[in-house]
Amino acid sequence: MTDKQKRKEAIAQANNQCPKCGAVHGQTVRTSERTGNLWVTYLQLAHPDHDPWNPEARIEVLCNGCHMSKDGPMHAASARKTRELRKKGTSKRYQRNSVSNQELVRIAGLLGIDLIYEPDEEGGAWHWCSEVSSGSHREMAYAFDQALYDLVATYRDLAHRYAPPDEFHQDKIAALCTAGGKHETTRR
Repeated sequence: MTDKQKRKEAIAQANNQCPKCGAVHGQTVRTSERTGNLWVTYLQLAHPDHDPWNPEARIEVLCNGCHMSKDGPMHAASARKTRELRKKGTSKRYQRNSVSNQELVRIAGLLGIDLIYEPDEEGGAWHWCSEVSSGSHREMAYAFDQALYDLVATYRDLAHRYAPPDEFHQDKIAALCTAGGKHETTRR
């Protein structure tokens, strides 16, 4: 079923009304608090868990005003990051993830990292848990990045501590390290 079909079905189930404010699809007219202009409300398909890539995603119908009031802080944060990037001379706009969330969850699972999304009033947070650390962040890419960093740092430390002297070679450590960085190895 396409998103368009899901939306049509969900609007019909909601009796053409926004469940939060009661606005009628295509018929309720509102005045913008910011500009004073009139606008017509339309019902939209919203993903409360912010995971439209997920074929089993929870969906809800909201009017465009309620949808924006719910997702507004997330959109504002993305716009703020885009402005910061442009000030630094980067012409690309900020994108939360260049790899889909579904793919990051799959990759994390292969590495032994559980990534779990928990929705809340402010847009939700991603929680990670691995054998070495756990934590949370509002953006999935940052949560995955921190979980991965913790995992790599822990294994690097273990390699330094427990590698037999004759097997402890710079080339093995260099293979673990990311390219371009200057890394010093010290025995403990």
